[in-house]
Amino acid sequence: MVLFRGGWPAAVDEAAAPPWEVVAGVVGLFALHWIEFRLQQPGVLGVMRRAEGPVSRGFLSGVALLLILIPVTNVNPFIYFRF
Repeated sequence: MVLFRGGWPAAVDEAAAPPWEVVAGVVGLFALHWIEFRLQQPGVLGVMRRAEGPVSRGFLSGVALLLILIPVTNVNPFIYFRF
């Protein structure tokens, strides 16, 4: 096991995220994986088939259009070329 008795170097200490942010990120990723696992259960397919209709299709179409219309902040056309 590695021990840092003198503490982290100054450059690492200033740029490092607080431990609570790291824990929140890891917990968030585990929660997303758990939700993905639960959505792949056979019972969810039945619920989705019962909820399928014009309202759900309109909602999903609206979400897709909103995702397309999100403004892009990087307007650099030469993103793949380095000059």
